[in-house]
Amino acid sequence: MKSGSADFKLQQRVRELKCLYELTRIVWEEGNDLHAILSKTLAILPPAMQYPELTEANILVNKKIYASRHFSKCKWIITSPIAVGKKKLWSNQNRI
Repeated sequence: MKSGSADFKLQQRVRELKCLYELTRIVWEEGNDLHAILSKTLAILPPAMQYPELTEANILVNKKIYASRHFSKCKWIITSPIAVGKKKLWSNQNRI
């Protein structure tokens, strides 16, 4: 399937939406257990990416790093701050 095709783009959006729904479910089930939420979030991020077999993730919260098993720094990353309102809570980084 070509990366510019409508089917390819649709599959990407479906993966992203599944990740968002799964994250919502995790937060709902785990309540205030931040460690459990972050650990489970690390597991659902790679499948949402275009190349899940090459993707690892880490999340930085209050100067503590939560990382997937094989995460290591490299030059290909996607970084995203996570905020509530204007307050930045943490950031996540995906290695691809």
